[in-house]
Amino acid sequence: MVNALSSASPFIPTPSTDAPAIKAVPGFDKAGAPLADADVWGLSIGKTRTVNTAAGLGPSHIDGAERSALLSLAKEKPQEFLQRLLADSMNGTPVEYNLTRKIDIGVVRVSFSAVNGTINTTASLDVFNNQADKYLKPYLAQKARDKGARSRITLSMGGQLNKNGGLDDVKLEAKLSGAPKFSVAKLVGIATIEKDLKKALAAEGSQKDKSAKVLSLVSEAIEKLSDVPLPFLVKLIGSSDVMKAELTSKEIDGHAKVQLGKGKFAVGLRDFIGSKKDEPDVRASLTGRAALPEDKDALALDELRVFANDKLAVEWTDTGAPKLSRIDAKGGRTPVNDHFGEVLTYLPLALALAGGHIID
Repeated sequence: MVNALSSASPFIPTPSTDAPAIKAVPGFDKAGAPLADADVWGLSIGKTRTVNTAAGLGPSHIDGAERSALLSLAKEKPQEFLQRLLADSMNGTPVEYNLTRKIDIGVVRVSFSAVNGTINTTASLDVFNNQADKYLKPYLAQKARDKGARSRITLSMGGQLNKNGGLDDVKLEAKLSGAPKFSVAKLVGIATIEKDLKKALAAEGSQKDKSAKVLSLVSEAIEKLSDVPLPFLVKLIGSSDVMKAELTSKEIDGHAKVQLGKGKFAVGLRDFIGSKKDEPDVRASLTGRAALPEDKDALALDELRVFANDKLAVEWTDTGAPKLSRIDAKGGRTPVNDHFGEVLTYLPLALALAGGHIID
């Protein structure tokens, strides 16, 4: 007896001749190659014109209408904007913006470049001295600045764009340099109290009233010196020995390393946003000098720097929101629950568009 099941030919499905559909990334063709400048942004201006980032005149290569179209895309679809920015940076004509502009409080400079997917952008503000002195003058040393020197605030960011519209290997830093020299006596209020003491002693009235006023002023001075022991610290900074210390506080997050002596001081602070695993490791460093040969009362702040110490990446969730992750030594990613990610994501957009928007 023949077994019908064993003698039957096995079913072999006919292979499909249709290739699987490939979804093109905005700014790239289906083969994964970046589109040319005239097509990479996919934006139209009117019926006959498209945004072309390499066709215009001037250092920005785009005009007002193109700027407006790019700005609208960045606001409405920031992920797509970054994907197309990646493509534009890879199609043979790097994306670059540079500007210098004078505003009420100083001079703004912006430099932005996206070359082969790598973003580097810096924005700085050189503050006019007369604007800064509106707020700082009561605390400045007699010779607060070198001639022509200005304080500079710098914000810089770097990262690697990817086809998902995210950023890898993100670096972020803010820095203050060229700060004026401050008077230690003015910072702790000693100079003001000294003037008040002279006024109290010279004022009309009974000796009893004068004594009470002087006692009140002395008590105020002692309280200020205990709160901010700067004169004592200045003596330590000016000493011939170098002292090192580590400080922690139960009241606030943070861990500080302090080194002072031989006229210089340095402070390093970490975990001041928080020390939890889901918080970014943002650190700060401050360097400066005190007990200067030309002015023993002066305190010079050479540089204040705030920076992200982690290796970070920004990606997008299913809801279209940016998500920040910390990358460990093995490449694993741990989400960081902080608005820091949104700042990192939108910073290159803001600086790139600022460059194109301000330059005509």
